[in-house]
Amino acid sequence: MAYFRHDAKEKAKQFIPFLDGELMMNTSLPICSAAVFKKPQLRKCPFDLTAIDLKRSRLLDGGFDGFVWKIRLQNKAYALKVFWDAAPPEYEYHFAAQRECQNAALLQMMKAAINEATTSSPILIDPNPKTMKDALINTLAFSYEGRQSQFRKDTRTMKISSMPRMRQ
Repeated sequence: MAYFRHDAKEKAKQFIPFLDGELMMNTSLPICSAAVFKKPQLRKCPFDLTAIDLKRSRLLDGGFDGFVWKIRLQNKAYALKVFWDAAPPEYEYHFAAQRECQNAALLQMMKAAINEATTSSPILIDPNPKTMKDALINTLAFSYEGRQSQFRKDTRTMKISSMPRMRQ
């Protein structure tokens, strides 16, 4: 079985950061450039995590990557994900914390792009992507550059003007 990579240490040296030091505030929208979409980084939580009311916290669920706790912070309920691994594993598999942060960052940037999109620079995607390249082009369609270049004006495109309601 080939679960372990011989170049795991070399791969760890090429690790791409996935956290941004900028605070995640409602007033500041994420940058939506193509370069940022290619290497998404989740902005920093503005809450003081030492203020979590541990007495009122409870375990919601657990799995392969870690646990989800229901916590109280500033008298509001939140879900807190706690991962098993604090660093990338040395075997060929995903790093859960990195993927979760990148996915959340992408969703935040997509939401910001939808709010910024105009009739002169709409978000046009292929509603039925067939390859990874198609999926990447769809993702980059949310970037400033993707919205400004009208390379997707064909009969197969779909205009994105709203986003489903999601928990923050």
